[in-house]
Amino acid sequence: MSDQSGRKEALDPNFIEVITLLNLHDIPYWVCHGTLLGLVRDAQLIPWDHDIDIAVWADSVSKTVLIELMATHGYNLKSDGEDYDFLQFTKSGGREVDINFYRLSEDLNMAYSEWFISRSRFTALLHTLSNAKIHSGRGEWIIKRLDFLSSMFRYLVNMLKRRGVFYKSAGYTTPANLLKEFELVEMSGLIIRLPRAREIILDYVYGKDWRIPKPQFNWEKESPSTRVSNSRFK
Repeated sequence: MSDQSGRKEALDPNFIEVITLLNLHDIPYWVCHGTLLGLVRDAQLIPWDHDIDIAVWADSVSKTVLIELMATHGYNLKSDGEDYDFLQFTKSGGREVDINFYRLSEDLNMAYSEWFISRSRFTALLHTLSNAKIHSGRGEWIIKRLDFLSSMFRYLVNMLKRRGVFYKSAGYTTPANLLKEFELVEMSGLIIRLPRAREIILDYVYGKDWRIPKPQFNWEKESPSTRVSNSRFK
């Protein structure tokens, strides 16, 4: 995110707006996952990362409150996460915003946020085709031209969801003791709430080589912190 003179570009406008909103409303968030990685390693967002990763404790703020807050500032709800631990929002002019709701394990030693992911390559392809109009990335030229069939693919996706065979669950985990202390850090004129133990968290989430950029990193398969199951995340 630098021009030929070496100057870094401004932070993503959606990132700036969402962080400002959370600060203004005293919502105890923290920056997580790929967004945390970019800010710590590069002091900027990762250029090839398409979304913004924010975390909150599930018992500190409800999905309803955040959905209403985001809607009043023009953010469209892409997914309410159903009964899983996330919200996804979109707004033109910036990156998608993912809000992850973290919980504590029964023994209080581990924090986790549970997502659902496609059970197979076939279901992943169906999901992509059902959202052909907004798809970006690999195969974009072909997939967008299949948008006229998207309603049929959405029907198939919904049918498989009802039968419980479309998703398996997965989630990021973090030792709970690493999420006890946070600090406010200024970057590009923006005050951002970060975990104090952020470098240790990045060791845990991305491995000891997290300082090496990996444009093709697959969080589900490569993150040491990921847990996947075919029922509910444990």
